Amino acid sequence: MELGHPLFDRGPRGVSPTAEGHRFREEADQAIELRRSYREERPAPATREPFPIGLCVCRTDLRRPLVAALWSLTSS
Repeated sequence: MELGHPLFDRGPRGVSPTAEGHRFREEADQAIELRRSYREERPAPATREPFPIGLCVCRTDLRRPLVAALWSLTSS
């Protein structure tokens, strides 16, 4: 993604952030902190336990890759 401003200066001694690079880093750190605090205040709802689903397969269906993959999971 192009931001329109260079974030790094590349030179013979390596790479260093530009003024815009420092500003971008500060804003990125703030965004990460906001997401972390949001997750702490509003935890994800508990997920439900998985439940089994029956699968009826005839031999001709086993030629289909998805059916064959599902079948291999249930037959082991």
